[in-house]
Formats: sequence, structure tokens, C-alpha cells
Amino acid sequence: TLKRDQLVLFTRAMALGEGPPKESLRGGTAGENGEDVTGGQMPLAPSSGTLRLWADVATGIDKSQTVVWKNAVDSLRDALDHLTSSEEARTFVEKYMRPVISILLEQQPSKIGQMERGCVEESLRLAVMIVATDLKAKADAASGNCELLEVLSMVFNKK
Repeated sequence: TLKRDQLVLFTRAMALGEGPPKESLRGGTAGENGEDVTGGQMPLAPSSGTLRLWADVATGIDKSQTVVWKNAVDSLRDALDHLTSSEEARTFVEKYMRPVISILLEQQPSKIGQMERGCVEESLRLAVMIVATDLKAKADAASGNCELLEVLSMVFNKK
């Protein structure tokens, strides 16, 4: 179970620039000692598969306020990977991250399985990392407000 204290510590670490935990949340970019094994290179543009995934998530939310468990995690992971280099990623998180997290937070832990709980926890971690990345990118006051802070408040208080 994701505990509020763990999430607070995680958020503080991200805000202080200490980076994510050693276990990779971004598809294997962290090595044994937590180092970046990709050489620090971010993909310039999302793949067609990523764009399809974002479109599928958007369609599910727009049409029926639903999201497939695995798609929630994968779409947020891809958005994190491309947030600073892709307008499509920014558009996706600004429009759809809040509804994805809201849907996941509405689930009752006693009524979902272990895999589903893992998806909720991973999605919450990724959402915190996305907000932290956005805040770092917005360190310059001229660059505007962080549109994603509302999602962070949902993580800590879903009301």
C-alpha cells in the first residue's frame, strides 16, 4: 500500500532534485546503482505507438470516463519521458492526467486486485514525478504557472 508518508518523502526528494528512487519507473532507464543508462538523452518525439496510447486513453475518458489499468500507467510513463520535449505530451498531461488520477483514486482497495492496486500506486508515483518535472521546467518565473499542481493536491487529498 502506498502510504502518505512515503509519498511525501518521495515528493520532497523530487522537489530537491534528488531524482526518483533507484528502481526505475520509466521503463528501465536506471542502472543497478540508480544511474541513468540512457546517457541522459530524452527521446525527441513520441513514437506512433505512444501517440495511439494517448489517443486511446483520451477517447476512453472523453466517451465514458474510463481508463484501462495498464494504459493509465503506460500513458503517464510515456508522458513523463516526453514531457520536456513534446507538445503532445504536455497537452496530454494538461488535459488527461487529472481525470486519469481521479478515476484511479475512486477505486476502493478492497474491491480491486493486487495488479490493479499496483497500477494505482505506479500511476500516483508517475503523476508526482510529472508534476516535479513540470515545476523544474517552470523554475523561470517568465515561463508561466505549473498547470499540473492540482493533480498533486488530488494525490494527497482526493476530495
